[in-house]
Amino acid sequence: AADQAGSLLSCVGPCKTPGKLYFMVFDDEDSHWQPTRRQWATRDCEELLEYSSWAISFYSLNGPANRTVFIEEKIRPRFWYFVFAACGVAVREPLTYSIHAQNIHQGWQHEFGADERGALPLQALAAAIFF
Repeated sequence: AADQAGSLLSCVGPCKTPGKLYFMVFDDEDSHWQPTRRQWATRDCEELLEYSSWAISFYSLNGPANRTVFIEEKIRPRFWYFVFAACGVAVREPLTYSIHAQNIHQGWQHEFGADERGALPLQALAAAIFF
């Protein structure tokens, strides 16, 4: 989600996707993030969108924008990669943003990643034994 956005110039060079800034989410599946990351410099916007798990475009960057996205994985916990992609635009001013991800099904441990599940009680126990 974006707290404040920079400003964009119009289409620069050949543009299939003119004048859009995208916020894209990729999961760690072999067919999503890994091929995209390895060939980032040669991918065009349409390819990035095809490989992404979810994306939203920002047509206007005048002022703050806020988005809440719910992602639920049914097979296994995943690592998620968040990316801003300026497609067919040049960014004139830096983008300021904040991303807050939570695992809402982990109850009071919702601020922890799936790979850290159970770490807080274990650390609390170790601290209690130490003192």
